[in-house]
Amino acid sequence: MEDDYIQKARVSPHWISEAKTFWYRQNLSSDRFAFIYVNAIEKQRRPAFDHDKLAKVLGEKTNQKDGEIEAFKLPFTWIDLENDVSSVRFFHEGKKWCFDIEGNLGEWEASLNLPKTPFISKERASVRSNHPVTITFVNNSDADLRKCWIDWEGKSIPYGKISRGASGTQKTYAGHVWKFVDDKLATVKAIYATPEEVVCSVVIDEQSMDGLSSQSSEEDIPEDNDEKGRLDPNEKSPLGLFVRDFDLWHRDEDERESRLSYNGTNDNQYDDSKIWVSPDKKFCIAWQFVPEEDHQVHLRDSAPKDQTEPQTKIIRYLKAGDRVRVDRPRLFDLESKKEVATNSTLFHTPYELRNSGWNRDASEYRFIYNERGHQLLRVVGINVEGVVRSLVEERSDTFIDYSTKLNRHLIRDTDEFIWAKQGYVVVQIDGMGTNWRSKKFHDVCWKNLKDAGFPDRISWIKAAAETRPWMDTSRVGIFGGSAGGQNAVGALLFHGHFYKAAVADCGCHNNRMDKIWWNEQWMGYPVDKSYEDSSNVVHASKLTGALLLIVAEMDDNVDPASTLQLVKALNDADKDYEFLYMPGAQHCSGRTKYALQRQERFFRRHLQGPG
Repeated sequence: MEDDYIQKARVSPHWISEAKTFWYRQNLSSDRFAFIYVNAIEKQRRPAFDHDKLAKVLGEKTNQKDGEIEAFKLPFTWIDLENDVSSVRFFHEGKKWCFDIEGNLGEWEASLNLPKTPFISKERASVRSNHPVTITFVNNSDADLRKCWIDWEGKSIPYGKISRGASGTQKTYAGHVWKFVDDKLATVKAIYATPEEVVCSVVIDEQSMDGLSSQSSEEDIPEDNDEKGRLDPNEKSPLGLFVRDFDLWHRDEDERESRLSYNGTNDNQYDDSKIWVSPDKKFCIAWQFVPEEDHQVHLRDSAPKDQTEPQTKIIRYLKAGDRVRVDRPRLFDLESKKEVATNSTLFHTPYELRNSGWNRDASEYRFIYNERGHQLLRVVGINVEGVVRSLVEERSDTFIDYSTKLNRHLIRDTDEFIWAKQGYVVVQIDGMGTNWRSKKFHDVCWKNLKDAGFPDRISWIKAAAETRPWMDTSRVGIFGGSAGGQNAVGALLFHGHFYKAAVADCGCHNNRMDKIWWNEQWMGYPVDKSYEDSSNVVHASKLTGALLLIVAEMDDNVDPASTLQLVKALNDADKDYEFLYMPGAQHCSGRTKYALQRQERFFRRHLQGPG
């Protein structure tokens, strides 16, 4: 219910006239929405058109049964609205339509002001970003659809089904790619690249893939991602910029080469994939960098699909406290062929830099500086004279949630449900330390991940049981994956008086063993005693209750050794537990069919007992 109210309140404006009027799509529920018109100057807000009348006439024009097209389930998600709101145009069933204020509907012959389609013609790997998006997928195709997320390596990860005529809501991120496959014929119906909107609805029909070119565009990549604007390191720059022997060079139209930098070394070289030229082509920014620590994790696939012998895979995997890559943007004058001196004081201890590009008049280059320790975030500008300034700055005594709440945009021309079949009551509660409430609420988790909001969760369950006698608080279980797996084990270690059984899927049981970006954000830098205090491995001897550990052999998100080290600690402490090893599986393999069956049997055995 709470999430429904949040979705209703979200506004993603689509401007009709410059800085005056816009329309947006208001989510009314998980599968219902309305188009709203707003005049920002006159403070007016109203429906963009008569939804009931349009649904009726569109049904008649397309020979639908009476009521088959519903007013707030219209089969399109984008409109082209006239400035005076006298008519609205849209695309449906391969045709362009125009609906006027008098209630007349007809085909439209002229072009439509439509956005670039979010559908793409070819599968590609998802792009990492921290821009959360909530999508409602509406299945108007002729088949039941299997929904799959395309992971970072281009692999399809099943995420359930959407029946024909039904819809489903998915929380995801800009740049993530989703594929929809006919459940019977196994043919691809649609491939969707998530755009940078807060909330959106997508209609999948038989025309979703029509008219798409065979090439995916860089425009599919969200602006916040650093890939956009890079030069291909394997190709010559069209402006003649390239790296040779670790330094930056320039080649002009007459093939004359000029060396721009003289300070590149093997351990501090220029990155030819991070060069940004000013719009007037007079200056460029090139990033020089000191490489990160070469921390490797060795994964062993005991049952690979393409051979009989086990296969070893080595991945680069930085962990909390490791040395990170340090980037240093440098400014060059392309006419004088010289570097313009700049001062790095405002960005000298980075965890990460993120490109924001040049401004329109080519006078200043901007980037986001995320300081190591995540207590300072700053937008830095370097002008063409070499002056460095802070444009925007945010500080925190605890942490800045850069990974999920970095809301930066450049302006350019239910929570509770009943598992009735098995007799379980399933609750999802936001205890202190949970994201998306307030900064102080969230701060509780900083250097304190073991807390996991358990005091609030336990209090809520006890309070709910006082008015619900069918809730048996003597048999409470918990399950979670990834960071949730860490919490699930922590429930038995630190609150075993209340929690009786737990399933932990691919958990991060020692924050010092896990990936750097996640753990340094919540646990801070440098690594200190708080890492031990929140470590399940350190506190393994405190285990009470029933525990099922699940680990994926080829997990490249959370190092499988994290779970295996917990296994050893439990063995050393002479503790009983169950362990499910998933050969060849990826992160959060607990949602696969076999693992889910094992979890169901585990909880039935330990919480419901025989019979």
